[in-house]
Amino acid sequence: MPGLKCVNEFSWDFVIKTMNMESNINDLVEFYTNKKREGMDFTEIRKELAMKNYDDETIKSIIRKIDNQILHEVRGKSISIKAKETYALGLLLMLGGGFITIATYFGIINIKGLYIIAYGPIIGGYLLILSSRRKPTILKRLFEKKNKN
Repeated sequence: MPGLKCVNEFSWDFVIKTMNMESNINDLVEFYTNKKREGMDFTEIRKELAMKNYDDETIKSIIRKIDNQILHEVRGKSISIKAKETYALGLLLMLGGGFITIATYFGIINIKGLYIIAYGPIIGGYLLILSSRRKPTILKRLFEKKNKN
């Protein structure tokens, strides 16, 4: 069955060529992502890829992957900034509630023998701190799932 052997050899050659091409495309994506960070425009990237004789579909794919990487980096930075802001707000609420509770108990804030137990701000601040520590990992996972599809 020489014909069957030829088909198997062809399929392995095709797989090896496809893997090399995919590796080459990933290298191009990484190279041009760095160029994009340095300020190169997408139109310039398209022109360079066209000069290297890549077809339109491959160029679109490379540009899409570069754009996804850049967006992923920007999104990651904004997620971490939001998490820090949420953490700071939670800490402020928790400390404020604790201060009010302690100040009224020890008479620093005198309300005619009464004192306030500020459970709301303390618990709310604690929950904000917990959510700020958990939110970045959850959002990053969701963003990575979206980019894989």
